[in-house]
Amino acid sequence: MSYPPPYDPNQAQPPQPPQYGQYGAPVSPIQQPAKKSNAGMIIGIIVGVVLLLCAACGVGGWILYGKAKDKAQEIVDTFPTMDVETGKPGGSHSVHLAVEGSGKTSITWNAGSGGPQTETVTLPWSKDITVDQDTFAVSVMAFDTLDDSTKFESCSISIDGTERKRNDGNDISVVCTAIFMS
Repeated sequence: MSYPPPYDPNQAQPPQPPQYGQYGAPVSPIQQPAKKSNAGMIIGIIVGVVLLLCAACGVGGWILYGKAKDKAQEIVDTFPTMDVETGKPGGSHSVHLAVEGSGKTSITWNAGSGGPQTETVTLPWSKDITVDQDTFAVSVMAFDTLDDSTKFESCSISIDGTERKRNDGNDISVVCTAIFMS
């Protein structure tokens, strides 16, 4: 058995055995337990947030769709209807157009194959014309373009003495349209 040389205080420090944890030192037989990964929890949170956002977008889209559908129906309901009326064939037909209300306005009317006519009038207004066709369209439109105090009560179209169309007016317009077929 050999022993290390005796310690001489005048000499340099003798080599020390390596300490655990130092570079090149042997690994300690007792190791620290590995830290748990948070990856699963982070992924779960991200997936939860994405699902919550998708649900919120879906509910918001459903609400907007319902409101848009209601607004579209409201707009369609304001369109004038065009009912097809039938009568006796035979040459000419008398047409009476009328717009009830008060104030000044611009009225555009059309009957048969003639082009549209425009008149500036004071309400109430009416016009009697003769149409020499067995099938024709008739329309009368009044819009508030001249006087802010104009009020439209109604418009009507009568063909051969029978009222074929009547619509109520509002603060800005009134429109009546009818199609007649003999």
